[in-house]
Amino acid sequence: MGLDMFLIGTIRPTEKSIKHDSREVMRLDVELGTWRKHPNLHGFIVNSFAPLDAEKKPIDDCEPISLGKQQVKDIASAIERDILPHTEGFFFGRSDGSERASDLQIFWQALTWLESCPGDERRSVYYQASW
Repeated sequence: MGLDMFLIGTIRPTEKSIKHDSREVMRLDVELGTWRKHPNLHGFIVNSFAPLDAEKKPIDDCEPISLGKQQVKDIASAIERDILPHTEGFFFGRSDGSERASDLQIFWQALTWLESCPGDERRSVYYQASW
C-alpha cells in the first residue's frame, strides 16, 4: 500500500507490422521508469500537467497523464533546479533527495526514446500513479 508511480512509453505501429498470435498489435507499452513513494515528483507532475476540475484544481485520481517532449523536458528541468514541491498524501512516504540522479536519468532517457522514433511508428509517454 502506498504511492507507486510509472512512466510508460507507448508505441503505435503505423504500418501494423507487429503481430502477436497472428493478430496485429495496435499498441505496445514500454516501462520507462518506476518509483515507489516519491511524492514530490508526483506532486510536480500532477500540479503541472494533470487536467483541472471545475474549480481549476489538478485532478489527482490515478488516471494517466499524457506528457509530450516539452513536458518531459520541464520535469527534468524542475529536478535539475531542485524545485519539486513538498507533497504529502496518505501512505505517500517521503522524497529525500536521493532520487535526483535516477530521476534525471529516467527523464532524459525518456526524451531520447521519444525523439528517436522511427518513421514506422508513433511514440508517446504518460505518467500514472497508483495507491
